Amino acid sequence: MDVKKYKKEELYDVAESLNEENIKELIGNLLSTDDKIRYPSFLILQYRSEMKNDVYPYWNNFVNMLDSNNSYFRTIGLKLIALNIKWDKGINTKNIIDKYLFFCNDEKISTARLCIQGISNILKGTNFDQKICEKVVMKLTKINIKARPSTNIKVMTTDVVNILIEIEREIHFKEIVIYLNKCLEESIVDKNIKQEIEELLN
Repeated sequence: MDVKKYKKEELYDVAESLNEENIKELIGNLLSTDDKIRYPSFLILQYRSEMKNDVYPYWNNFVNMLDSNNSYFRTIGLKLIALNIKWDKGINTKNIIDKYLFFCNDEKISTARLCIQGISNILKGTNFDQKICEKVVMKLTKINIKARPSTNIKVMTTDVVNILIEIEREIHFKEIVIYLNKCLEESIVDKNIKQEIEELLN
């Protein structure tokens, strides 16, 4: 299929009408050096992953992309893993969670943030599995966000806090409480997040 011929606003409809051969072709396109092929293919597969489970069989392709030296490929892998967690039902998630979480501190801020944000899908897709939650909490609370450029600190802290709040609502961790209190003390979150933390801890 010629993905170049579609406008961005048409890609959702394209995703709805895919067949098995189309999906296989789009998976191959993810490794294209031509962004006009790679990017729309990525978007179509994202949309399809939200709708149906027929992208999930390519799970190992996405896991392998995490080994790439190219941050764009890593981002694609992370995003498609997160979107297909719900179809995985925890079968393979437990095997790759450490590898996934490694990229929460990726050198590229966009990759790190996408990885952290995708944890929400992992939590829901595994029904807040205790061991996975523990791994997430230990990883997120130990990221040295202050080592990032000052312009990145607030947004990345917000990403982390949102995930920790999500976990704390389901399972209590003292590490989360300590981390959230520290965020309040240092005033590194905005007003809305601050209010959400205060409501959670009180």
